[in-house]
Amino acid sequence: MSKVKVWLLRSPLASVIVVLSVSLFSNIAYAQTVTTQATLDSLLCNIINWMINILLAVSIIMILYAAFLYVTGGDDTEKVSNARRTITWAAVGLVVGLIAKGFPQLVASLTGSGAGSFTC
Repeated sequence: MSKVKVWLLRSPLASVIVVLSVSLFSNIAYAQTVTTQATLDSLLCNIINWMINILLAVSIIMILYAAFLYVTGGDDTEKVSNARRTITWAAVGLVVGLIAKGFPQLVASLTGSGAGSFTC
Protein backbone atom coordinates (compact mmCIF):
# COMPACT_ATOMS: atom_id res chain seq x y z
CA MET A 1 0.00 0.00 0.00
CA SER A 2 1.33 3.42 -0.84
CA LYS A 3 2.29 5.91 1.81
CA VAL A 4 -0.60 8.24 0.91
CA LYS A 5 -3.22 5.52 1.31
CA VAL A 6 -1.78 4.48 4.65
CA TRP A 7 -1.67 8.11 5.77
CA LEU A 8 -5.30 8.64 4.75
CA LEU A 9 -6.39 5.54 6.65
CA ARG A 10 -4.51 6.56 9.80
CA SER A 11 -5.21 10.26 9.63
CA PRO A 12 -7.57 12.11 11.93
CA LEU A 13 -9.53 13.04 8.81
CA ALA A 14 -10.60 9.41 8.37
CA SER A 15 -11.94 9.23 11.91
CA VAL A 16 -13.80 12.52 11.47
CA ILE A 17 -15.40 11.24 8.27
CA VAL A 18 -16.48 8.01 9.97
CA VAL A 19 -17.95 9.82 12.99
CA LEU A 20 -19.78 12.34 10.80
CA SER A 21 -21.18 9.69 8.49
CA VAL A 22 -22.44 7.59 11.40
CA SER A 23 -24.02 10.58 13.09
CA LEU A 24 -25.58 11.88 9.88
CA PHE A 25 -26.90 8.55 8.64
CA SER A 26 -28.26 7.61 12.07
CA ASN A 27 -31.00 10.21 11.55
CA ILE A 28 -32.39 8.25 8.60
CA ALA A 29 -35.22 5.96 9.62
CA TYR A 30 -34.16 2.63 8.13
CA ALA A 31 -37.26 0.82 9.34
CA GLN A 32 -39.58 3.38 7.77
CA THR A 33 -42.05 1.70 5.48
CA VAL A 34 -42.67 3.29 2.12
CA THR A 35 -46.43 3.54 1.82
CA THR A 36 -46.95 6.55 -0.42
CA GLN A 37 -45.27 8.19 -3.36
CA ALA A 38 -44.39 11.19 -1.19
CA THR A 39 -42.54 8.95 1.29
CA LEU A 40 -40.59 7.31 -1.53
CA ASP A 41 -39.76 10.70 -3.06
CA SER A 42 -38.58 11.98 0.30
CA LEU A 43 -36.39 8.93 0.87
CA LEU A 44 -34.88 9.16 -2.62
CA CYS A 45 -34.24 12.89 -2.21
CA ASN A 46 -32.40 12.27 1.06
CA ILE A 47 -30.24 9.56 -0.49
CA ILE A 48 -29.46 11.64 -3.59
CA ASN A 49 -28.62 14.74 -1.55
CA TRP A 50 -26.28 12.79 0.72
CA MET A 51 -24.50 11.18 -2.21
CA ILE A 52 -24.03 14.53 -3.96
CA ASN A 53 -22.80 16.19 -0.76
CA ILE A 54 -20.27 13.40 -0.20
CA LEU A 55 -19.12 13.69 -3.83
CA LEU A 56 -18.65 17.44 -3.48
CA ALA A 57 -16.76 17.08 -0.18
CA VAL A 58 -14.44 14.43 -1.61
CA SER A 59 -13.82 16.57 -4.71
CA ILE A 60 -12.86 19.57 -2.61
CA ILE A 61 -10.58 17.46 -0.41
CA MET A 62 -8.90 16.02 -3.52
CA ILE A 63 -8.37 19.51 -4.96
CA LEU A 64 -6.69 20.58 -1.73
CA TYR A 65 -4.58 17.42 -1.69
CA ALA A 66 -3.54 17.95 -5.32
CA ALA A 67 -2.65 21.55 -4.56
CA PHE A 68 -0.43 20.30 -1.75
CA LEU A 69 1.21 17.83 -4.16
CA TYR A 70 1.71 20.61 -6.69
CA VAL A 71 3.33 22.93 -4.17
CA THR A 72 5.60 20.25 -2.74
CA GLY A 73 6.46 18.76 -6.15
CA GLY A 74 9.29 21.15 -6.77
CA ASP A 75 11.31 20.26 -9.86
CA ASP A 76 10.02 16.69 -10.10
CA THR A 77 7.97 16.68 -13.30
CA GLU A 78 6.28 13.38 -12.45
CA LYS A 79 4.87 14.74 -9.18
CA VAL A 80 3.75 17.96 -10.85
CA SER A 81 2.00 16.12 -13.69
CA ASN A 82 0.35 13.79 -11.18
CA ALA A 83 -0.88 16.82 -9.24
CA ARG A 84 -2.24 18.41 -12.43
CA ARG A 85 -4.11 15.22 -13.34
CA THR A 86 -5.52 15.00 -9.83
CA ILE A 87 -6.69 18.62 -9.92
CA THR A 88 -8.25 18.07 -13.34
CA TRP A 89 -10.21 14.97 -12.32
CA ALA A 90 -11.22 16.47 -8.98
CA ALA A 91 -12.55 19.52 -10.82
CA VAL A 92 -14.44 17.22 -13.19
CA GLY A 93 -15.97 15.48 -10.17
CA LEU A 94 -16.94 18.82 -8.68
CA VAL A 95 -18.59 19.94 -11.91
CA VAL A 96 -20.42 16.62 -12.30
CA GLY A 97 -21.73 16.92 -8.72
CA LEU A 98 -22.98 20.45 -9.31
CA ILE A 99 -24.63 19.49 -12.60
CA ALA A 100 -26.24 16.46 -10.97
CA LYS A 101 -27.65 18.68 -8.23
CA GLY A 102 -29.33 21.04 -10.70
CA PHE A 103 -30.28 18.54 -13.42
CA PRO A 104 -33.76 17.58 -12.09
CA GLN A 105 -34.79 21.23 -11.85
CA LEU A 106 -33.50 21.86 -15.36
CA VAL A 107 -35.46 18.95 -16.81
CA ALA A 108 -38.60 19.99 -14.91
CA SER A 109 -38.35 23.56 -16.21
CA LEU A 110 -37.70 22.44 -19.81
CA THR A 111 -40.56 19.96 -19.86
CA GLY A 112 -42.95 22.25 -18.02
CA SER A 113 -43.91 19.57 -15.51
CA GLY A 114 -43.80 21.80 -12.43
CA ALA A 115 -45.34 20.41 -9.25
CA GLY A 116 -45.83 16.80 -10.32
CA SER A 117 -42.21 16.09 -11.16
CA PHE A 118 -39.60 14.54 -8.89
CA THR A 119 -37.33 17.36 -7.76
CA CYS A 120 -35.32 17.50 -4.57
